Amino acid sequence: MSHTTQKRISVKTPTKTKADEVLEESFYKELAGQAERLDNFALGLIKLQLAIPALYAGILKLLDVKEVDITTTTVKTISIVPDVSNLLFIFTPWFVALCLSFLALFPMKHYDVKTNPIIEPLPDKPKGAIAINAYLHFSALRKFRLLVISSFLTFLGIAVAVFGSFL
Repeated sequence: MSHTTQKRISVKTPTKTKADEVLEESFYKELAGQAERLDNFALGLIKLQLAIPALYAGILKLLDVKEVDITTTTVKTISIVPDVSNLLFIFTPWFVALCLSFLALFPMKHYDVKTNPIIEPLPDKPKGAIAINAYLHFSALRKFRLLVISSFLTFLGIAVAVFGSFL
């Protein structure tokens, strides 16, 4: 009879050091915090998008100067206000940018999120139930895209307002 003995091989699992745990925790905080940072950026952008057109409209109102000659009861108006088509061309990018910023703040897509496992490889497009990391990724990606377009339109509106008189 041949007797075979099985040898046990012990494999050490890598133990996490304190530094590994801190790095892992900061990674998860960073992943979860990106939506909050984008929301803060959207709020700041909304403030800017509301302030600049209001200032522009106020300045236009101040530039609309009227002189009244009491002796002849005539009113002489000096107006530097652009015509309506130019105003629409100036204010439309600001309005669209403001709408996009509000869309970035409020969730529009509803994802089916599963809690186990928390982390999975990211799919190309969210289909069916997705892991929490995929939800955070796609939510932040949607906000980022809307805010990039909104930022571009905000500064386009500023450029048109500043350089519109040269067009």
